[in-house]
Amino acid sequence: MAYSIELFAREPIVFNRDRLLAAMQSRFGNVESPEPKADGATQMFLLHDHLCHFTDGSIPAQLVLLPASGGPDVEKYAASFEQSWSFRNARDVLEGCHYTCLFADMMSAALPHAKRRQLLAGGLLSVLESQAIDAVYFVETQQFMTPGHLIEEFNRRQQIANPVSGFINVRFFNVANSPGDMVMDTLGLAPFGLTDLQMHFRGLEPNEAARVLQSTAEYVFERGDIIDDGHTIQGRVADERWGCRREESLLEPKRTVLDINPGLPFAAGRRAA
Repeated sequence: MAYSIELFAREPIVFNRDRLLAAMQSRFGNVESPEPKADGATQMFLLHDHLCHFTDGSIPAQLVLLPASGGPDVEKYAASFEQSWSFRNARDVLEGCHYTCLFADMMSAALPHAKRRQLLAGGLLSVLESQAIDAVYFVETQQFMTPGHLIEEFNRRQQIANPVSGFINVRFFNVANSPGDMVMDTLGLAPFGLTDLQMHFRGLEPNEAARVLQSTAEYVFERGDIIDDGHTIQGRVADERWGCRREESLLEPKRTVLDINPGLPFAAGRRAA
């Protein structure tokens, strides 16, 4: 399944293919870009040094740019504006954008999750350094990010080795009809075959819960899906341990999550019993 990232711009998106190909080659080595069949057609980049192995053979990982006509339907993203923590004025920016483009990988799901993210991050960085873009939307994590923030992050040594910016989103919701109850979860691990996280709590500072979820998600991205039922993770401080178990998510999209129990007096829902 492709990993999709939407790009939005105020001005027409017209990629300089030679410049973009050179940027890709500087990061990925042997990259081929077949000549598009027409102006404005899909542009494809074949990463020959990064092979995806299947039972019947191997093919290069692929990055593609698919232009779209017309501007975005802003209301489609209403819920995502509320969960885009580093881009609080995303709605205002998107309302001024009249051009869109889809950036995605293809045939890359067989790669190790860390390698796949490195290719996506490096490819996206090549695009952002080659073309004026005003807003970036990570479809899988339902969040907007500014191009400037991503360029800065993806040039950091730690992010080059283990990209997480944009690939993790910690969401926050108040629970209707249950005053004081809150749910936070992550989006971003499941698309890479890992397990997203969830916490249902009350009386706990949301920023503290978010820090635990963020750091735990980054740990899973780096180490793999090694936290299982009955395991514990570090809570807010070094000597605080919070238990984990797998269950169906409380929030959409429905998926198996690793539910983190912060213990009494913070546990909410069935955990409080």
